[in-house]
Amino acid sequence: MQATIMKRFSVFAAIVVAGSTCCVPPRGAVAGTVVSPNAYENTEGRGESNPAWPLSAKAQSIFHRSEFTNMPTGGAMLTSMNLRPNGGGFTDGELGFERYVLAFGVTSVDPEDMSTVFEVNLLSASPTTVVYDDQWLVEIVNPDPPGRDTRPFDFRAELETPFFYNPEDGNLFVEWFFERPLITGEVRQFDLDYRSAAQTTIWAGNPADAAGCCGGFSVVTEFTFAAPGDFDGNDVLDANDIDRLSAAIREMSEEAVYDVNRDGNIDPLDHGSWVKDLKNTWFGDANLDGEFNSSDFVQVFQAGHYETGQAAVWSEGDWNGDGIFSSVDFVKAFLAGGYEQGQRDAINAVPEPTSMTITAISLFFLSIFTRRAQEL
Repeated sequence: MQATIMKRFSVFAAIVVAGSTCCVPPRGAVAGTVVSPNAYENTEGRGESNPAWPLSAKAQSIFHRSEFTNMPTGGAMLTSMNLRPNGGGFTDGELGFERYVLAFGVTSVDPEDMSTVFEVNLLSASPTTVVYDDQWLVEIVNPDPPGRDTRPFDFRAELETPFFYNPEDGNLFVEWFFERPLITGEVRQFDLDYRSAAQTTIWAGNPADAAGCCGGFSVVTEFTFAAPGDFDGNDVLDANDIDRLSAAIREMSEEAVYDVNRDGNIDPLDHGSWVKDLKNTWFGDANLDGEFNSSDFVQVFQAGHYETGQAAVWSEGDWNGDGIFSSVDFVKAFLAGGYEQGQRDAINAVPEPTSMTITAISLFFLSIFTRRAQEL
């Protein structure tokens, strides 16, 4: 049956290509970074952390939403939280903790109004999400040339659970927990600055303490964020991302991260926007190599889910996001007009379905249904 479909498809596809014109320029977005306080993106802060680390410690920070103005409108997935070694006189070495925990949330409290009492701040940010909970160890190499004042953000923590943050929802809240420091060499001090309207951090050398000390300060911090549509934060728009989006649409999710086109709804329009605007490819591009051609049909028919009613994902032929692979997916793909058109960004106009394309689709499926009727 699959071989019969493939033979009939070759004739059908030739008719569709002859009746197609073409498409839109790429509009995909890229990942980026935010440094808080913004003023210290390329400049050393005016302070440094204490070089003597206690056996365990905790801290809380509030980052003002205005620090994140270069994030995409509507928010993005935060994928790492990175600190900078203080610039003065470091040699090579390692810094780490047997256990390092980060929890993120959103709060309406501004940094300058942050309480010194941990529980008060936590209540304002509930619920929080644990985004990192593991051993953490980073090797730092002396910069070239030695003595450089502003160090890279070498203290990197790639979040185990990327966190969706939309500055329109409020300020970013972070709770930290450190346990059993691991230190070699002299790399042990973070780059700090004073408490400000941009960021405030409170700290306690004993996690059992109810309040933080010192009136607060700022930790010069870099956040990385994923490109829109990169829902797993792996820096690639891949099949896992479109499958997550399809599932979110079917489940009527209200998570704003899936509102790809930022129209306030999570619906099939977001599915189309991911394919065309973010991934810059065609419906039917099962292997997501940027083209819709016969290799995609080989892949989906080898998966064997066509018209079986079994669950299917994008790579198996579910191109309309309904969770199965059926004739509806073929119609979706060919009406989009991308078959054998090459890379989408190489095309200059939007493909429009022609009467020839629609006729070809009808003939293709008529041939399949006729074949099935003969086999009964």
